[in-house]
Amino acid sequence: MSYYAHSEAAHAAAKTASHQPGVILVPYSCMVCGYWHLAPKDAKPANPTCTLCLDSGGHSKTAFQSREEALSVAENGFWSTGVLLSVYRCPHGLGWHLTSKEVRNHSKKRKKRR
Repeated sequence: MSYYAHSEAAHAAAKTASHQPGVILVPYSCMVCGYWHLAPKDAKPANPTCTLCLDSGGHSKTAFQSREEALSVAENGFWSTGVLLSVYRCPHGLGWHLTSKEVRNHSKKRKKRR
């Protein structure tokens, strides 16, 4: 898979590729490695975005279907970027998200009755 450091380079590569018959590629920013890649125009995103949860840049967060899937992406991201990511459940019930912030367990422990 090709990767591009900047949006402009990815857009230029997509434009060059579109000169081939039947090939329409669009650039996208990869949340795992931080680079730009190209994908077929009609490709369905692997995971939907959660428009209710935003990252620090104000963009919608990816909603992973399972905790295991989110953990796998976090681990792959760590090995490729060195950034440690945590996984947390979407507060709106739309899946699981990644964050570079520390995630704390806010659930209250029940006291035993005597």
